[in-house]
Parts: sequence; C-alpha cells; structure tokens
Amino acid sequence: MKFADLLAQFQQSVLSGTDGILPSIPDSPRQDKETLFDVYRDAYRLRLVGILRHDFERLHTFMGDKAFDTLAREFIETHPSHDPNARWYGVAFPEFVALHPRCTDHPVIGALAQLEGFLNDIFDAADTPPLTLDDLASFAPEDFGRLSFTPHPTARRIDTNFDLNAIWCALAADEPPPDAHPLAAPQSLLIWRQDLDSHFRVLGAEERMMWDEACKGVSFGVLCEMAATFDDPDGAPLRAAGYLQSWIASGLLADARLG
Repeated sequence: MKFADLLAQFQQSVLSGTDGILPSIPDSPRQDKETLFDVYRDAYRLRLVGILRHDFERLHTFMGDKAFDTLAREFIETHPSHDPNARWYGVAFPEFVALHPRCTDHPVIGALAQLEGFLNDIFDAADTPPLTLDDLASFAPEDFGRLSFTPHPTARRIDTNFDLNAIWCALAADEPPPDAHPLAAPQSLLIWRQDLDSHFRVLGAEERMMWDEACKGVSFGVLCEMAATFDDPDGAPLRAAGYLQSWIASGLLADARLG
C-alpha cells in the first residue's frame, strides 16, 4: 500500500471511528494496536469536544462538564467534520441541542445554545461600514422625516421565552444563574457586532416595534407617528431620536436614504 493511501485510510478510520486501519498497524512491544489507535481516535474526539466547549462557553457552564460533553459526543457521532476550519464545526450544534430528546423538557438549553450560536455567527459576518452620525449630518434637517434605514448585516433580533439576559450575565460573572422559568411575555434581544465584539441587549416593547418597522424600510417620520400612538405623543419625536442615536452609536445601521 502506498504511503498516501495508508494516511488516507488512517484519517478515515479516525474520522469515522471504524477499525479499518487496524490490519495495517503493528502491535508494539508495550501495547496492542487497538489501544494505540484508540489514542488517536479519542484525541480527535476530545479535540472536537474542546471546540464545542469553546464556541458554546456559556452553554457549557450552564449544563456542566458531564451533561455538555455527553451531548457534544452524540453530536460528534452524527455530525462529522467536513471543513478544515474548526470555527464552522459547531454551526449545527444549536439546532441539534434544541431538538435533542434530553433537552426538549428543558427548552432553556436550546434557547441558550441558539443565542450563543447567533453571537458566534455575527462575529464572522461580512464587514460592512456602519452608518455614522457624520453620515446622518449630510442630510438636511427638513429631510429627516423622509429618511429610511438599512440594518447592519450583523444585526438581528430574536425572541425568547426565558430571561436569557439574566442567565447570561450570571454565567459571565461566575454566579449561579436564576431559575429558568418561562416568561409571561417573550424577551426580545437585539444581537450585533461592534468592532471585534459580539453584543446583545434587551429591547423594550416600543423600541422593539420601532426596530422591526425600521428594518422594513419605514421612514423616520412614520416611526415618530407610530411612537406617538405607542406612548406619550408629545415625547414621541424625542424618544424616536434617542433610539436612532443609540442604534447609530452601536453600529446597528448600515445606511440611510431618502424615500
């Protein structure tokens, strides 16, 4: 057998967990070939578990070593790696977790995996210059009502039935997370990347409504009118301007245009 063929067979046996390479491996004076090969096979799987632990750090902390590693090993057996870049190995992990029979009775686990997966994904999203206050200043004040905005490609909003914000903050601070009881109303989270960091924050009901409508291309003038029907009409323009300024400061918008 050619050396290249031997290497390919060895790699395939490591990746698939099969013993096809064993006839080509001699026993050593100190150990049988099955044990020798298991060193490589186990090391590969431990490396994949380590990748998932790194990419889903908060989920790992929340679940604990044993429960997380058991789930990770089941994922590894059903999801072989096909990309040389380890970053992409766990892309399907949140969906796997959410649908896993052991997690369906504890849906907060799937929700936390989804949030962490989104944060990973937006970190690697396309680089697009964000809208700045200087860009906005190029428009005449009388035209502001006609402005509509495009969300930044890294920005997305999700709804969750759990207080993921409180759970995440506790895990990040190395503190026990609060009990994961379903909320009376969904929690809206806005997720985005700024510079080289991924972020998320909770949206209030009015800002959530305005963000969703702004993402549909609704003009700033109409957004102000919608805010006036949502809460105090007299303060609506100021509230809308505050949201807009916050979005721009966080790099949540990609551009502004006249409608």
